[in-house]
Amino acid sequence: MKTIALLITLFVFSIFLPNQSSAQSTTNGYLMITVYESMLQDFSKIVVIENGAKLQEVQLRNVSTKEIEYNQIQINNTLDKYKKAGYKLVSVSKGSTNIAPGQFVLISTYILEKE
Repeated sequence: MKTIALLITLFVFSIFLPNQSSAQSTTNGYLMITVYESMLQDFSKIVVIENGAKLQEVQLRNVSTKEIEYNQIQINNTLDKYKKAGYKLVSVSKGSTNIAPGQFVLISTYILEKE
């Protein structure tokens, strides 16, 4: 009987607690910059997202030894833009995926936090 009373009490108190997940409350002030680099036509790009909305998209050139410097400059310029806007880099992750036979996409994700 005490267990049932305790469960009812906890249920009643939970109704009055804020209904906000911790994931939602910790994403404010974060910016995600994802860089996709591929040999495929028009697939290489930088995508900037904040609070679930796309802020910016920058087209990059296809991956090749001739174009690698151009892409690095664009990535650097994008990171610098948001650093000057008051963000600091807190995390970087890199990976790749195979989207077609012999066609890989390199993916770099930069997480920045509003200072």
